Amino acid sequence: MEFYIVSNNKTEKRLRDGLNDTEKSYKFCSLENLPNYIKHDMYYIRKVTLPDSVEVTEADDLYRSKSIILDKKVSVEKFDKWADEEFCKNAVKKNCMLLEYIQNQTDELCKLALDQNTDTLSLIRDQTPELCEYAIKKNPLAINNVKHQTYELCKLAVESDIEALALIDEQPYELCEDAVKRDPSAIYYLKKPDENLYWVALKSDIDSITLIKKPTNEMYIYVLERDGEYLQYIDNQTEELCRIAIKNNPRCLQFVKEQTKSLCELALELDPMVMNYVRIPLD
Repeated sequence: MEFYIVSNNKTEKRLRDGLNDTEKSYKFCSLENLPNYIKHDMYYIRKVTLPDSVEVTEADDLYRSKSIILDKKVSVEKFDKWADEEFCKNAVKKNCMLLEYIQNQTDELCKLALDQNTDTLSLIRDQTPELCEYAIKKNPLAINNVKHQTYELCKLAVESDIEALALIDEQPYELCEDAVKRDPSAIYYLKKPDENLYWVALKSDIDSITLIKKPTNEMYIYVLERDGEYLQYIDNQTEELCRIAIKNNPRCLQFVKEQTKSLCELALELDPMVMNYVRIPLD
């Protein structure tokens, strides 16, 4: 069985090449369990040899001994086992983020990593369309880690999760239009929305008016003619907009910020029951 110790700049201070002998035990692990201890704050790996007749204790997947012989340290990325297929497969199973160090990133190893965490797509050096599609089908938001965002991959991501639209670097207009047609809330994720796309959203769902940054007066009219209650979301309530809302629903008088006599009379003419919403004297 091969043994190894993982270290950083701090722990290296008590380690040296060759025999290390102290009253305080050294902790090390087998090659099989080594991937469990290669963390982001560990920079070096040393092979461990045990002196003859040394006492070794074992707890969980760690070994302890007061006397060990250490090979020269090597940086994690230069560890020779990254060229060993069996070790790499075991490493990815235990810690998918170790894919970064593997020299030969086969499709099998890449998919094994992606099965655990699609963020590992960012660690794949050769992002084939197949691997990107594999990742996106598992998690549409993986489009964020695709180096070459083709139209086909972007479409696949957005059709599965509309939020993926926000992660696309260059949002093709056709893709945006299709997304808004399917889900009007997609306008929230547009980087460069235009009036045409806003209208596409509104005609599909007037509720999308709440997602439009600067609606035009025509947009407000379109919405209020269909549901006057949207008046409550309008800051600049012109007389024209208030009248349109009240004609659609007299109860919208309650949402008028600055009531006028003519607006109140219009509402009462359409529905006398809205008297409770009148806040100004009419005499």
